[in-house]
Amino acid sequence: RLWLGTEYGLDVFDGQDWHVYHMHTSDLSSNDIYAVAIAGDGPPLAPLMEKGSGSISGTIVDGETPLADAAVEACVEIIGSFFSSDTPCGDMPFVQSVRTDADGKFVLDGLPVGRYGIAFQGADGKWIRLTGRYGIGDEKVAVQAGKTFDVGEIDISKE
Repeated sequence: RLWLGTEYGLDVFDGQDWHVYHMHTSDLSSNDIYAVAIAGDGPPLAPLMEKGSGSISGTIVDGETPLADAAVEACVEIIGSFFSSDTPCGDMPFVQSVRTDADGKFVLDGLPVGRYGIAFQGADGKWIRLTGRYGIGDEKVAVQAGKTFDVGEIDISKE
């Protein structure tokens, strides 16, 4: 068998077929697989499962003004400061996009269980990543089956 860890799951080639495991199709605790250690032939391959989907919601404002009709993306890999596609998530293996409503609200619905980076486009056309403390690294949002994770209000005037 050939075992490959990727930023979006575990891929196992059994000599004939590829078996792809993600958080929403297995008991993986993360889709970010950076190292794999296998003894012998490794364990038997688990059957794939399908978990329900979840959602991410939030509101984007610029001070007191809602950011209406702004593009919002959720993607599964690390969102870099530079990207080769038209959008930060455009060349990733899984991406979902929506636009904010007149009140700056968005809902990314029907997301497979997993952890997602969020990026949105400001009024000036520049993309902004939802980052962790001090703006270093992406803030990954965990999606659980049947639940909505609300990122709250994001005020871009404080960026």
